[in-house]
Amino acid sequence: MEGWEKGWEEFYEKQYISAVKRKGSTITEYLVQGKEGQKWLTKAEAVILAVSGKLHAIVVHAKMGIYLRPEFHAKAFRILVR
Repeated sequence: MEGWEKGWEEFYEKQYISAVKRKGSTITEYLVQGKEGQKWLTKAEAVILAVSGKLHAIVVHAKMGIYLRPEFHAKAFRILVR
């Protein structure tokens, strides 16, 4: 369809991952920082945010399960371990 249509846009700020917690080699929690402040999220909650486009991370679907990867040219999660 060509031309302009009246519509609406939803604006939201993407949040950043500023730290991670690990158990062994698996990341279990992410410290998410945004306009509202900081909060710890479980892996499942962080994946939901990333799928909806509200988190600066890439969702990877592998045979072993779903996990997050930092965006291109961002700091690796292994550097952000607390």
